[in-house]
Amino acid sequence: MKFRNKPEQRIRTRLWRQCFDDRIKFKQPSIKIKTHEIEALILKVDPESIGGYLVVPKDPLLPVSPQNIQVVTEQNRKTLLKFIMKGDHQAYTAMLLQIAFT
Repeated sequence: MKFRNKPEQRIRTRLWRQCFDDRIKFKQPSIKIKTHEIEALILKVDPESIGGYLVVPKDPLLPVSPQNIQVVTEQNRKTLLKFIMKGDHQAYTAMLLQIAFT
């Protein structure tokens, strides 16, 4: 079966790719998490679907790993990235504490 016929695999790959791309915004050399680990964390928040949620690092100064990950909505992620782009790590951490899913 081709990749395009596997929507779950496409979603998992998109989530991992988002983490990989975000590492540049967080000034991290790499990420240390796998697609199934991301999926497992999101399914703890919403057992029905992994769509609509993304992950960001709890501590923006450390690489993304299973121990340094937070599940957020897409809208919250946009707001959090604005704090990172401004260099406001305190506001980023404060917002994460307010919206904590995991």
